[in-house]
Amino acid sequence: MGKRNTFVVMQSEDVTPKYRDDPPPDYYIQPAWHQWWLSSILGAPEIVIPAGSITYRSRISELDEQLPVTAQILGAPRSDLKLISTAQRFLKDVGRPTTVKTGRNMFT
Repeated sequence: MGKRNTFVVMQSEDVTPKYRDDPPPDYYIQPAWHQWWLSSILGAPEIVIPAGSITYRSRISELDEQLPVTAQILGAPRSDLKLISTAQRFLKDVGRPTTVKTGRNMFT
């Protein structure tokens, strides 16, 4: 069969504005499952990469702001270096930045 490289790509989370002055929900039910736990459960490497951004109207600044959109990539156990090099090569090949900037536009 030979060697194969398998990666699982997942959306990191729903992208919505979150404000510090929003009151917390009255109650919160902890889910029995969350995709963020997969890496820890499997002992597998995971990397989060920038996928883009979504424009929204900020109620604080009253300006159009950008929310970062990211993707989680999960590799097989013990494939840490392969996962990092593949993610870095992918970002370079598609013309995306490999470093994060500070400020309103982190991924541009």
